[in-house]
Amino acid sequence: RVAKTLAVLQKSGIAPKDLQTDQLSIEPVNDSNGYSYSKTKEPDGYQTRRSITVLLRDVTKFEALLTAVLESGTNHVDGISFQTSELRKHRDAARSMALKAAKEKAEAMAKEYGLKVGKARSISEGSSSFGSPYLRGGLAQNMVQNVGGGGEASDTFAAGMISVRATVNVSFDLE
Repeated sequence: RVAKTLAVLQKSGIAPKDLQTDQLSIEPVNDSNGYSYSKTKEPDGYQTRRSITVLLRDVTKFEALLTAVLESGTNHVDGISFQTSELRKHRDAARSMALKAAKEKAEAMAKEYGLKVGKARSISEGSSSFGSPYLRGGLAQNMVQNVGGGGEASDTFAAGMISVRATVNVSFDLE
């Protein structure tokens, strides 16, 4: 199955550098369903699993590639994630947006007390993240740089967007 899957991936145009054996496991089995193992009985055989990581550079080919891989005999697909190859660029843009938002919010709050925002005294950055906004429970206002998915929606797959978040903490002098 692994050989067939690798052949399908290569035939689909996936470069060898974008394929990697990620995990290999071998487990003893002795139950009729093939999943249990008892230390008191010799195993009837072994179950092996091989995980392959595939880097797909064109998301528009995802659905056809997934179908071809499943038709080749792959019986488990796990951990599909969508990322951007320009993460640094988008993190920098998100950080810049977060800094602007921090100043705007400080100015709005200071105005309520008749004050003005002065020089920044300290600036720190929290953790940055990326991925699906749905997995993280929402977006931070004025602090997210959305990256277009680039793929067309089909009947069963919508590429959507990847969100990149930056968190900053800024302390300002008040005048």
